[in-house]
Amino acid sequence: MDYGTQIVSGEDANDALNKTAVHAGLSAVGDVAGEYVAEEIGGMLGTALAPGVGTIIGIGIGAALGVGFDFIYDKIKKRRR
Repeated sequence: MDYGTQIVSGEDANDALNKTAVHAGLSAVGDVAGEYVAEEIGGMLGTALAPGVGTIIGIGIGAALGVGFDFIYDKIKKRRR
């Protein structure tokens, strides 16, 4: 889905493939980070957080990392032209 969306948006096929691969890795990082953050917050509060809180945090972290990566990737590509 990520690859197809980028192609439809006009991204070069090689760039879309590179970004999709990195986005998948960053999503995994976001999942782990979200779980960790939710556990730590729950630990500080002395109670478990509502189900899904870690997932929501992880999605936010993964999305932020993806946007940051795309920004840097595009800046580097623009400099090489």
